[in-house]
Amino acid sequence: MARYKVDIAALSETRFAEQGQLEVGIGYTFFWSGQPKAGLRDASVAFAIRNDIVGRLSCLPQSSNDRLMSLRLPLRGDQFATIIRAYAPPMTSSDAATEKFYEDLHALLATVLKEDKLIVLGDFNARVGTDHATWQGVLSPHGLGSCNDNGILLLRTCAEHCLLMTKTFIRLPMWQKATWVHPRSRHLHLLDYVLVQRRDKQDVLVTKAIPGADGWMDQRLVMSQMRLRLQPHRRPQGKRPPGKFNTVLLNVPAHHLHFSNELANLPVADADTSVENRWCHLRYTIQFTALDVLGHARRQHQDWFDDYAAINALLVEKNQLNKVYVDLPTAANKTAFYRSHHLVQQRLREMQNAWMTRKAEEIQGYADRNKWKNVFAATKAVYGPPVKGATPLLSADERMLLIEKTQILTGWAEHFQSVLNQLSTTPNAAIDRLPEV
Repeated sequence: MARYKVDIAALSETRFAEQGQLEVGIGYTFFWSGQPKAGLRDASVAFAIRNDIVGRLSCLPQSSNDRLMSLRLPLRGDQFATIIRAYAPPMTSSDAATEKFYEDLHALLATVLKEDKLIVLGDFNARVGTDHATWQGVLSPHGLGSCNDNGILLLRTCAEHCLLMTKTFIRLPMWQKATWVHPRSRHLHLLDYVLVQRRDKQDVLVTKAIPGADGWMDQRLVMSQMRLRLQPHRRPQGKRPPGKFNTVLLNVPAHHLHFSNELANLPVADADTSVENRWCHLRYTIQFTALDVLGHARRQHQDWFDDYAAINALLVEKNQLNKVYVDLPTAANKTAFYRSHHLVQQRLREMQNAWMTRKAEEIQGYADRNKWKNVFAATKAVYGPPVKGATPLLSADERMLLIEKTQILTGWAEHFQSVLNQLSTTPNAAIDRLPEV
C-alpha cells in the first residue's frame, strides 16, 4: 500500500473475528469487523488507514456487521466524507442473505448526512452490463459484460441514492477495467466498484484496476484517485455576528476602573417594568459598554506571513513579471521572471527564519522570568488551536472497541477509578509492629 501511495484501503475476506484494530509498524492501522469467534468467518471487512489520518479522526470506523463498515473522514472545518466498505454475498448465496445485505446497505446509506461526501468501496459480486440508456446517470457506455441478478439490485440501489459507478464513466483498456477473471473460462468481469454521488462526479480523477504485488491474479486491486472539491462556506447575509470582547483589558486596573465607572453612570431600568424588559435593558447596557470600552478581541493565531508588509511588494513584482512572460514568452522575460521567483523564495525563507527566531526568543524570555501563562499564550498564538482526534481504546474486558468520544472518556474514567480508588486493608499484626511515638 505504501508503494502505491494508498491513503485508505478497503479490504474484504480478512477472516478476523469480532471487532478490533491492529497497528503492525508499517505506517497503517487496520480496523476490522467480522463474525463472532464461534461463527463462520466467510466475510469480514476492514479498513487500512494511514496512521497520520487515524490521528485526525474524530470517530473511529464503525461496524454494522461482517459485510458493512463505515468511516467518517474529516476534510476541512465542519466538512466530512463518509466512506463505506461493502462486501456483498456471492451468487452462490441464498436470496435471503442477499436481500439482508441490501437492506442493511440501504439503512446505512440513509444515515449519511446530506452535507457529507459519500464514497462506497464495494466488492458487490455483481455484473451491471452496459445498458446505460436504461440506467442513465448511474451507468455509462464504458461498462463491461452482461448484467446478472446482483447487478440489478446494485443498479436499483445506486438509482435510489443518486450514486454513479465511477469506473464505467472512464474509458479504460480492458486490463484496467476488469477486476476479476473466471478461474475456468478465463473471462474478464467487472465485480468491484467505487460509487460516489452524482454531484461529486468531477471529484474522481481515475478509477482503475492495477496488478497486485504478485502479478495477475483472479482478483485485482482497484484504485481510485480523487481530488475532493469542497464548497466554500457562504458568507452570512445581513448583519455580521458580533465577536468576542477583549476581556483581557479588564486585568489592567485603569481599564477595569473605566469599565466600572461607565456601568455605574448608566441609567437603571424602572422597577415598574417587567422582568423581561429589565433583563433586555441590562443585557444591552453591558454589551454596549463592553463594546465601547473593551472592543472586540483580535485574532490570536499569528503567522509570519502576515507580519511583513514587504512580502506584498515582492509578490506584486513577481506576478507582474509572470504576466509579462505569459503574454510574451521570450528568453529575456523568462529569465527576469525566474530571477524574481528565486529572489522571492530567498526573501521569504529569510523572513520566516527571522520571525521564528524572534518568537522563540520571546517565549524563552517568558520562561526565564517564570511567566508560564505568557509562555502558553505565545505558543498557542504561534501554533493555533490543537488538532483533536480520537485515541483508540478497548473496553475494560477487551471485547469491544470504543469509538465514540463519550465512550472513550467513560472508559478512561472507569480505568482510573479502578486503579486509584482501591480499598486497602491493613492487618492488625502490621499495626502492632509500628513503633509508638
